[in-house]
Amino acid sequence: MKITDYISVPQRDSDEGHDNLRLQRRYAVRLQMMSIAAAFLVVSASLNVLLLFRRNPPPWELLDTLPSRYAHLSRNTTTEFFLHTAHASTNRTIQEAAWNEAEIDPWTGIVALDQGYVKDLNLLPSQKWPWDSTKGVYVLNSFHELHCVHTLREGINQYHDGIPQEDRIWSYGHLMHCINLMRQAVMCNADDTPLYIGRINQNANTTSTDAGVGVPRKCRDWNALNGWSRSHSACYRGVNWDDEEFPETERYKFCPDGTQPWL
Repeated sequence: MKITDYISVPQRDSDEGHDNLRLQRRYAVRLQMMSIAAAFLVVSASLNVLLLFRRNPPPWELLDTLPSRYAHLSRNTTTEFFLHTAHASTNRTIQEAAWNEAEIDPWTGIVALDQGYVKDLNLLPSQKWPWDSTKGVYVLNSFHELHCVHTLREGINQYHDGIPQEDRIWSYGHLMHCINLMRQAVMCNADDTPLYIGRINQNANTTSTDAGVGVPRKCRDWNALNGWSRSHSACYRGVNWDDEEFPETERYKFCPDGTQPWL
């Protein structure tokens, strides 16, 4: 009868096996705990972001509250896209009255700014105000654009009325200058507001449909800009524009507050 010989396993090898098993179990437990902790942190961070978003307005709304660089205007005026105003009337009497409103007078936007203000805001130098050499004469951009809107309206009306080119107020070149200025303004502003189309919303019962009628928008306060412009007025009006002999300094004598800085 064959006797099988058994080789006993040393106790040390057995102990090492148990130790490795315990280490593997500990590692698995730690890995599981770390995974749970990481998941908890992700959920916690997500909830914090959600709460922060709910408590604070989104960045585009925060941007509306920030003041503009020069006149410190914020977008605090809510209005709507409304295209059918007196300014678009084909009745010339109604149209002229609307466009002659004082609040959209382009000359209001010609201002005299002192050197300290110009330096602080890093503006390019401009021609001197005739009544105070420490101030420069500037035209605010929106009023420059408004001048071009007035110019284009007058050009369209004169074309519609059949007035010969040589008798029109504005030259063809100036009209094209204004069209290009408005193009640049549109592209610089790059307004990304989506406007609905079709016979729905406020267009549901209209004979013609205009994109976005009634869509709310946040605007700067135009009256506030008018007030700021008048408080910095250069007292300028383009009177006797076609008279080359008319003294330029005489056009700087129309101060809105009635003062006479030339005296």
